[in-house]
Amino acid sequence: MNCLKELKQHYGASEGYALYRLVMEECFGLTHADILLGKDSQISEENKVRLEEITTRLLENEPVQYILGYAYFYGKHREKDYTKAAQLIKDAADAGFDEAQSIVAKIYLNGLGFPQNYTSGVNYMHKAVKQGDTGSMMLLADILAEGKKYTKDPLYAHTLYNIAAVRGVAGASEKRNEIESKLKIDEIMAAQKNAATYKEELSEMTSYIRNTYGRNIGSYLD
Repeated sequence: MNCLKELKQHYGASEGYALYRLVMEECFGLTHADILLGKDSQISEENKVRLEEITTRLLENEPVQYILGYAYFYGKHREKDYTKAAQLIKDAADAGFDEAQSIVAKIYLNGLGFPQNYTSGVNYMHKAVKQGDTGSMMLLADILAEGKKYTKDPLYAHTLYNIAAVRGVAGASEKRNEIESKLKIDEIMAAQKNAATYKEELSEMTSYIRNTYGRNIGSYLD
């Protein structure tokens, strides 16, 4: 299989090459310069088999929705288009990808590409939080602590800040402590118990993408 040729034929020259470059950089440690020098053709037979497996999945549109959506959302290598970005990223989010769920939440919260809808935004944040997305934890905690555009829930906000703090997120412990000063002892204990028993549950899609491409795959278009 000529993987680069197959990807270009399926997605077009620009998108196909971007996907191929991402795979080479993340999965096989080759730089863009290495690809231009033809070193991608010199990978081991084992890696060639792996490349064909990855290409086959990419030809089945995994996880191209998110990558293209990211490009449209941030204006990477194409004109910024929130409408196109919103639907593409939502497709990936609905397939279970945590990074996409986090961005879709922001799309709904800010009315970018879709009409503003705080309930939908919060729902997608909950999905991303379930998979361990710390950015969504912090944003959701901020919304629940403030209680201006969504039902206030300081106890759950404390739980989320606590989990994020344990994972080293800057500012999380300070925000947790601020809320803690306003909670009753039994509420603090309940929040701490919830944080202690929290365990992320990755979807099949998120697990596949992390194992294949690593985290923050959209950054490869930066």
